[in-house]
Amino acid sequence: MMRWIASIAVVASLVLTAATLSAHAMLVEAEPAAGVVLEQSPDEIRLTFSEPLGQASEIRVSAENFQAVANVLMLDSGAPNIIAASVPPLEAGTYTVEYDIASVDGHIIRGSYEFGVEANEGLQWQTILLGVAIGLGIRLLMRRFRRS
Repeated sequence: MMRWIASIAVVASLVLTAATLSAHAMLVEAEPAAGVVLEQSPDEIRLTFSEPLGQASEIRVSAENFQAVANVLMLDSGAPNIIAASVPPLEAGTYTVEYDIASVDGHIIRGSYEFGVEANEGLQWQTILLGVAIGLGIRLLMRRFRRS
């Protein structure tokens, strides 16, 4: 009989421990995603969690060599389980997103992941060439209309 009661107590404690562990918010989606390399800088960082978050939640972004990115501003995401922050234009490189979120049960959950922004100088030259081509096209059209 004692073994049976002890077995029930062990099972009950395991169930309660599992329920307690699953009560903490977990990151379920990140934009930009972990490990992705973007062609251009994102406008914002958006993190979705498995449950509503408390007020004391924060996103920080740092560049290579742990240099904090300035002007990262927290945004109102409009959803209780999402935190978001606007970021200034980021140069090419690897960035680390760090988050400290407060679960509604009061626990602070910390995590981080990396994403990259690639140097896209070819796109800059394409944009410049497109602008020159459009400008030349407009000049040719204006000459044609003046002759008419």
